[in-house]
Formats: sequence, C-alpha cells, structure tokens
Amino acid sequence: MLMSKNHSDTFIRARPQEVTFYTVGNAEPLEIIVEISSNNDGGLFCWPMLSNYEQYQTVFVVKEWYGGIFPIMFFSAALIIILMVLILNFIKINRKIDVPIILYMLALMVHYIFTVEVAEQLFALFSNVNYYYSHYFSYITGIVLWAAFVLVLKKYNIMKSNKLVDGIIIGVNLLVMITFYLLAGYMIRYWLLLIPAASMLYYIYYICKAAAESVKFAPILIIQSIFIFMVLIMEATDNNGVFLIGGGGVYSTAFSIILILVLWVYVLQIKDTINNSRNAERLEKEISEVKNRALKAQIKPHFMFNVLTSVQDIYHNNLEEGDNALAKFCKHLRLNVDSEYKDMVSFNEELS
Repeated sequence: MLMSKNHSDTFIRARPQEVTFYTVGNAEPLEIIVEISSNNDGGLFCWPMLSNYEQYQTVFVVKEWYGGIFPIMFFSAALIIILMVLILNFIKINRKIDVPIILYMLALMVHYIFTVEVAEQLFALFSNVNYYYSHYFSYITGIVLWAAFVLVLKKYNIMKSNKLVDGIIIGVNLLVMITFYLLAGYMIRYWLLLIPAASMLYYIYYICKAAAESVKFAPILIIQSIFIFMVLIMEATDNNGVFLIGGGGVYSTAFSIILILVLWVYVLQIKDTINNSRNAERLEKEISEVKNRALKAQIKPHFMFNVLTSVQDIYHNNLEEGDNALAKFCKHLRLNVDSEYKDMVSFNEELS
C-alpha cells in the first residue's frame, strides 16, 4: 500500500471492521489484526498486532467503553462541578468573585475538548475540517491552560507576581510551539519539548516550596499541577499508548480529578468561613461576659450600703419618693447584672 507523506493524506486512524478467527489443528483460535495508522511525522506504524481474543477484548471492546462512554460521564459530572463553583462565586463565598478560578476551569474544559479522541468526535461533526488540525488547537489551548493555572498560583500566594519572568516564559514557549510545527517530520523537534517541560517544572518547584512552608492549598495545587503536566506531556509527545485503553477515558479521568480538586478548594474555604464565623461569635460572647463582669464588680458592698441607706432616708421623708427610688435601684441592678451589654446602664448614670 502506497500512501502520501502529506499529513492530510496519511493522518488516519483505522479501526478493524471485521474480526476473523482461525483454528490451526487443536490449537486455540488464532486472530490476526494489523492496524495501520499514521503519526504526526507522516510515517506509518502498526498497532497492535493481536494474537488472541483476550487482547482483542481489551483493546477494541473495553477501549470502546472506556474511551467512548466515560467522556460522556465526565461531561455530566463536569457541568455539575462547574455549576457549583459558579454558584459559590455568585454568592461570593470569598467575598468576591474568583476570576482566576473561573478562567482556569474554562481553560480546562476548552483544552479537554481538543484532546485525542474527544477532538476526533468533535471534528467528525464537520466534514470539511481536517482532524489533523486539532493538534494545533490542542497545543494552543494547552499553553492557555497552564497560563490560567499560573494565575491561580498568584491568587493563592504560591509565588509572587513577576510579569517580566512570566512574559519571557510565555514568549519562549510560543516560539517553541511555532518551531515545533515548522520542524514537522523531523524527530529533532521533540527535543524542543524540554523547554515547555522545564517551564512547567519551574512553577511546580515553587508550589512544592510553598507546600514546605505550609502555604494554604499548596498540597492540592501540587496534585493539580502534576496531572496537568502529565496530560500536556502525553499530548505533546504523541503517546499512542493511551489509544490502547481509550484516549478519551484517560484524559477524562485526569480532568475529573483536577475538577474535583478545584471543588475541594472551595469546600475547604467554606469550612474556614464557618469556623471563622463561629470564632467571631464566640469572641463576641466572651467580650460581652467580660464587660458584664466588669460592671458587676462595680457594685461594691459600700455602694450597696450607701444606696440602701439613702433609700431608707427617702422613705422616712416621703413614702412615694422612696418607692420610686427603690424601683430605680432595682432596675439598675437588673440591667447591669442580668442583661446584655447594649442594655446596660452607663457608669455615669450609676454614680448619679
């Protein structure tokens, strides 16, 4: 079979339409499947060469479930998680809308759409669009995803903002991506991937450093960064091993874990908000009790003796005025001893 070295002609992913089993003597049924596909360099390779029914079930039956059904499950779960995060931002659980988090989740979903097999199903809807060009969108959205993740790192004070360094890193990686495509067909271009990999490791180093310093949310962000790093490296290096079990399922699993970790950050923030509210309420009660004790301490025995002696003298002169004085004194004691701070009689009024 002769095929053109042009990408548009050779970028195919064949699937077996029929499976034939052969029995040789008393041996087990023998199946031979050779699938020919093309890689990004325009060359051809064969995968897999299957020789038994179990391997066929693993590659083409289990794969169809994991790579086809699991992405649908992921989309359903992702929509629920994103809706929950948007609601929490709408009610301003952090007193303001978390713009970096929203951009980060949007970048996650956009990049997920252009991962292998998911993009294949998407591009199948447009017959006039070549599936090969999905890789352009994949790498571009990958850079956008990592840039959004860096914004999240800044938000949670994982690393200080340095626009010059960030600008240089983004610019260099854009040049690497352009050069990567210009060198299509040459294996040397894969060495260029060391630059974006080193860039990601640079930020991961700061996350690990923040975790060592017990910076809040740093451990969760470490796990997220590892999964993002893994996804981007698998895509950039054309790791065809994921096809054996279903690329859609592999990437859906990774992105599911990332989204759950994003939601977990909000769960911890809600927990902190509840604890802070309880602490504030407890502190307010403690302050009220201290003020009550302070006012109670003002009621000294000599003060009681002087007041009662005065009331007794008033009674001797006028019974009605004595009743009024006694009533005022009782109100004074009740308000200062039994009531909340807002209803207490002032110290100046007490002296009068």
